[in-house]
Parts: sequence; C-alpha cells; structure tokens
Amino acid sequence: MSAEDTKYEQRTVRAIRGSEIRTIQKWESDGWETLDRRQGPLQTQLTFRRPKPRLQRRTILIAGALTLALGGIIAVGATLEGSDSKQAEAPARAAETTEPVPTATPTGAADTERPLTAEANEELALLLSGSDQGQSVEAFAANHRGQLIEFDGSIAAISAHGDYTTRYDILVAYGDYSETHSYGGPNFQLRDVSAADLHLQDKTRDSVRVGDNIRITARVGAFEAESLLFTLDPTSVRIR
Repeated sequence: MSAEDTKYEQRTVRAIRGSEIRTIQKWESDGWETLDRRQGPLQTQLTFRRPKPRLQRRTILIAGALTLALGGIIAVGATLEGSDSKQAEAPARAAETTEPVPTATPTGAADTERPLTAEANEELALLLSGSDQGQSVEAFAANHRGQLIEFDGSIAAISAHGDYTTRYDILVAYGDYSETHSYGGPNFQLRDVSAADLHLQDKTRDSVRVGDNIRITARVGAFEAESLLFTLDPTSVRIR
C-alpha cells in the first residue's frame, strides 16, 4: 500500500503547561506521531496521528467463525439456565421474605466521615508524592471515587469556566506554592466552582487567589488521562 493510501487515526489531548514533553514522549512511545501543538495560557493542545491497523483476511474469517461458535454456546447456556431458574425460583422467593430489610443510613451520617490523609494512609501519601499520571493514579481515582481526602496544597492557577464570570476552574497543586518547584502528585482541579462552593473556613476571605497555601478537604472525582487532570469536589478549604 502506498503512502497516499495509508489511513490515519487522530487523537487530540490537552496537557498542563510544563508537562508537554512527558505527554509527547508517552504518546510517541505508543506509536503516535505529533501532528500539531497549540499552546494556551494554562494548557497545550496536542494532536497526534498514527496509521490505522489493517485487518488480514484470515483474521476476519477466524473472528467470524468464533462469533458464530460463541452464539451457539450462549443459546445452549440460555436454555439450560431457563430450566434451572424455574427450579430455584420458589426457594429464592421464600428467602426474599425472610431476609431482614437494610436500615437506611441516617441523614447527616456522612458528616462524621473521616477523610483520608497522607499521614494516616500510605496510598494517598504515595499518590501525592508520585507521578502526575500512570496506573497508580488511575487506580486511586477508580478505587476511591466519592471518598473524602485531605491534604496541604496551594492554588496554582485560576481560570473562568467557559463564558461564566463567577464560576471557575481552579488548579490545586500538592504542597506549598512555588513557580519553579513541584512536590509531585496529580494536577488536581476544582471544576466549575463558585466561591461559595469552596466552603472557605477563613471568614475574612470571600475567595482564593493564585499563590494561596491551603488545607483542602474534597471528594475524589475522576482522573482524565488525556488532560492529566484529577478532579475534586471541595467540601472545605482553609487558608494556611
């Protein structure tokens, strides 16, 4: 096949300013070619491409045969399952009537939840001092989704969320504020928040500023591998 006939797939990712080289190296090691690079005030948009894999005729035939065979197995299994379920239906219904009904969680119980801290939780300590990406970061986000964490951080950047003038995307870094030094950890983001959403504990302040050192308590959101952003939902922010 000639170069003109080669079909490509493209991916566009966003990297935090300063982490572009690591992002490019990661994608190029997976066989992607850097096609375009557009730098913004906080993030850089990177476009990659690579040739689409070609499926051999033999591979397609084998896949088709396996699909047909699997369909036959599923049909037989469904028939057997139907006959078995009828026999188990009566005991199962009897068991349902004897099981105790779970007691609902009292309103306000979440207020007593203790957040994970680096001092008491080794997994969080490793997250905060480790890389801004990778399997360990993805696993922490997946395993602790919705759970409270608490750590010392700083306000690294603030930008308007979309076209809003009172809602913001706030970048939080682990450790004290520095323009030249990183203490490690993911690029935490408080996305689409107002000043009230921060739940500031310092009554002399109505918002936060770039450079503020803070103690933040927040619920774990999602880690976005393409943008390298780890979202948090703040429940308490205290100026240190």
